[in-house]
Order: sequence, then structure tokens, then C-alpha cells
Amino acid sequence: MNSTNNTDCVFVGGGAHNLIIIIALIIVIVCGFLGNVAIVYVILRHNHLRTLTNLIIASISVGSIISTSICSPIDLYRLHWGYQDWKLSSFVCKTFWLLEMGTNITFALHIALFAIYRLKTILNPYKVIDVSRAKLVICMSLLWFLSFALAIPALYYARVREQGQHVCYIASCSIRKEDGEEHHYVTMSFFVIFSLVYIMIVMTSLTFCCFSFCGKSSNPESDQSESQPKEMRKESTRDGTFSRGIEMSKAFADYKNSSIRGRTTRKMFVSKQQKENFIQFLFILSSFLIGYTPIVVFVMLKLINNTQNSNLYNEPQQYSTKWTNLFTRVGEFLFFITVMCGTKKLRKPIGMLLKSIFYRN
Repeated sequence: MNSTNNTDCVFVGGGAHNLIIIIALIIVIVCGFLGNVAIVYVILRHNHLRTLTNLIIASISVGSIISTSICSPIDLYRLHWGYQDWKLSSFVCKTFWLLEMGTNITFALHIALFAIYRLKTILNPYKVIDVSRAKLVICMSLLWFLSFALAIPALYYARVREQGQHVCYIASCSIRKEDGEEHHYVTMSFFVIFSLVYIMIVMTSLTFCCFSFCGKSSNPESDQSESQPKEMRKESTRDGTFSRGIEMSKAFADYKNSSIRGRTTRKMFVSKQQKENFIQFLFILSSFLIGYTPIVVFVMLKLINNTQNSNLYNEPQQYSTKWTNLFTRVGEFLFFITVMCGTKKLRKPIGMLLKSIFYRN
């Protein structure tokens, strides 16, 4: 029989190991929440910062706010104090798994959207992407709807085990079957979605590398006229992103200056703006890779060892679950850090906002 009483389980619930994880989680949860709130506030507060890229960043931050304010505190309780004796209601358990799975998928799909859009702006530094704010908002709304539609089965699978039904090394509030095995839908959907996002990240990165080192010469005059900056300004005003047109005009001017100096050979970056876009691309993708790589690897190993159930639910798995959970929460905090490091125009207003909050006299 797989279920046992709590007194028969060797519970990994104390000691320095869990204390370190709890302290680290509390720090990254608080910092991640404040940081992502600051990102959303600054973007919505300043109209000139509501560019298409920043709107995607704001949407990701909204998901991180939901996660850090609701999912993370409940998960902290679930994996520690409520691990064997869940004191909260079954509704809280089901809601947690719906929001947890929904926000994770939302994060992944938005990262894919960001990678595609940012890659286009990197590969075409002298061209304004013809996408209005309204179209982008509709696209992001569809991603949110799709994410939570995929997460709805978690409401059915999530359950709270009573003390007498508890399975050792599995949290009382979980989405496992009564015998402790994983539901194939939850595991496979998570693995497939995140694997596709990983593949997309690799493909976009390789595309840029091939374009930079093996692609066309950095000569915009082959397909762009010198009057293009004016056209860019005209196109950019249609959706209110006038600053985007100015950036492209500066990028075009940077190239013309370098062209006059004779530097028309192939090079990795043809303008300062293109370089800044690529740095932002790397920074934000790194937060996703750091936060979700451990859990994707963990899920993959569980799928590989799916036939060895007797060795699957043990003390090392509980340690792994807690550490992968920590990495996921760190990823939400790192998103704020990478936005600050990689997005120059958001760095100053966010820094001023946080400074006014913490250093107010």
C-alpha cells in the first residue's frame, strides 16, 4: 500500500537545508513582486514608454505579479508547513494549481512572442514592424486565454490528501493520482510547451548568428532609400510609438556615418540600437532559461524514469522539487533584474521609483 500515516514518513521538513530555501524564497518573492509591480507601473504611467516591446514586458510582469503575490506564498506553505498536513481548503489548493500552471505557460508563450518580435527588430534595424498596439494586445490576450485554457484540467486533477491517505515524499496538495503517479496530461503539456519555447529560443539565436556572420552585408541602401527615416516617422505615429521611428532613424544615421568612414563590411551589429536590442534579447531570455531549465530537466528525468515508480518517490525527489521551485521563483525575480539591465529606457524611471519608495524621508 502506497499511502501511510504521517508518523511512518521520514519528513524532510527541518534543518538548515529547508531554512536556507525558505529564507531565499521569501527574499526573491518580495523582491520579484516589488520589481514587477514597478515595471508595470512605470510603463503604464509614461506614455512614451508604451512601445510594443515594453507592452510584452509589462504583460510578462503581470503574470509574475500574480505568481509572486498568490502562487508563491501558497507554494511556500505547501512545500514546507503544509507538506503533510494541509490546513487550507481544497478550493485554495485547486486555485493554486490553476494559477501556477496558467502563469507558467503564460510566461513561456510570452517569452516566445518576445523572442520572435525582438528578433525581427534585430534583423531589420532600419524597418518599423507594422504591428499596432491593438493587434499586439489582442495577441497577448489570446496567449493569456490559451494558457489558462490549457491549465483548466489542473482544477480536476488537484486534490488534498487527508493525513491517513498521505503518500510519503508527495505534498498533501498536489496534482498526482492517489497512488502518487503523475497525471500524463500535466507532465506532457508542461514538457511539450516549454520544450517548444526552448527550441524557438535556440532557433532565433542561431538565426541572428547566421545573419550576422554568414548573411547579407550590412548595407541598408540595397533595399532602403535615404528618405526612409521620414517614412519610419510617419509609420510609427500610426500606433503612437513615435519614439520607435526616432530610434530607427538614429540607427540609419549611425550606419551612414560608418559607411562614410568606409566601414561597410559585414559586422555583427550595424548600429548602436541594434546592439542594444540584442543585449535586451539576451538578458530577458536568460531569466527564462535560468528559472525554468532545472524544472524542465527534472520533468524530463521523471518522464525517462516513468517505469521505475518504486524509485521515483523518495527523499531526493523532495529535495529536487524544492530546489526546482526555488529556481522558478528566482526566474521571476531575475526577469525584473534582466529588464533593468537590458532595457536602458526603463532603467532610470524604475530606479527613481524604487529609490523614492525605499529612501523616502
